[in-house]
Amino acid sequence: MARRQAYDIDAPWVDPCEARREERRRALRFAAQLKLDIAVDTPEAGGRLVGPGVVRDLSEGGVQVITKHRLAPSQRVTVSIPADRALQGPVPRRSFIGSARVVRVKERDNRCSDVALRFCDDFTDDMEFTLFVEHLRQVSEFRQRSAV
Repeated sequence: MARRQAYDIDAPWVDPCEARREERRRALRFAAQLKLDIAVDTPEAGGRLVGPGVVRDLSEGGVQVITKHRLAPSQRVTVSIPADRALQGPVPRRSFIGSARVVRVKERDNRCSDVALRFCDDFTDDMEFTLFVEHLRQVSEFRQRSAV
């Protein structure tokens, strides 16, 4: 009969029910000072509701904003990011417009929410948008180094 090995109670184990501490994002997020517009289809009102969002952080794959919009996870929205207001000098286009999906909503107070949006393919497949985000990241890093 084969002898069983003793169970090592000190061996590392990843509990699938515990919150993960490591970074799971595919793209690096950075602080950005930017205002964008969020549009939501409102069939009950027969149109679209457009309102502002203030960017907290941004990446090639998504954005976290503070907004007064009442959004829900998995909801699809249209986002307009004004390139001409974000950058000094010539820009490839005045704004980037595309779809995003609401990933997470966290109430801040009774008026505003922190909303995490994941960009859809019309953003992530756009090379000009990728270069725009990379430029904003470099500006953000420069500001952080200059502030020290």
